Amino acid sequence: MTHHFFPQQAKTMPRSLTLFIALLALLATHTAWALDPVVRRDILDTIRPAAATRAGQEVRIVVDTLNVDGDWALLAGSLVGKDNRPMKVELAKECSPELDRLLFAVLTRKQGSWSIKHLEICATEPPYWYLDQLNSAAWPCGLFAGLSSAEGEDLQRACLRPKPARPRKP
Repeated sequence: MTHHFFPQQAKTMPRSLTLFIALLALLATHTAWALDPVVRRDILDTIRPAAATRAGQEVRIVVDTLNVDGDWALLAGSLVGKDNRPMKVELAKECSPELDRLLFAVLTRKQGSWSIKHLEICATEPPYWYLDQLNSAAWPCGLFAGLSSAEGEDLQRACLRPKPARPRKP
């Protein structure tokens, strides 16, 4: 006889335990919430010097999304000056004063060290809106948790969708 946890057993389980299990499930699906602080620091410490060099000044990273899936990480956020004031745009050759300063980075980890695979410091739109231009097919789907396309499509769900088979060459 097969036993299923829900719905019969849920009626007898204390509400607090049910909520706790639901919270654990939510945390497991949103890697940024459960991210080890050391891993977060290592990722930011890898991105910051490269971003500062390209920005022509010391910068701080404001994190909107930081997802880790295995040995891959994706960060979406923005840059501010070291003192939390706006970045001096005139020092960054690739930035325009009238455009946004979105930060986007994809990293991989080998032998415990993170390295940057893709970095944009002054994106005008979220670069993950254009994944087909970023060679993202090699990236694990967990990197896209919580991100949406320009049309509002859940990018992680889209990534997990089965891909059509490629035709074989004769």
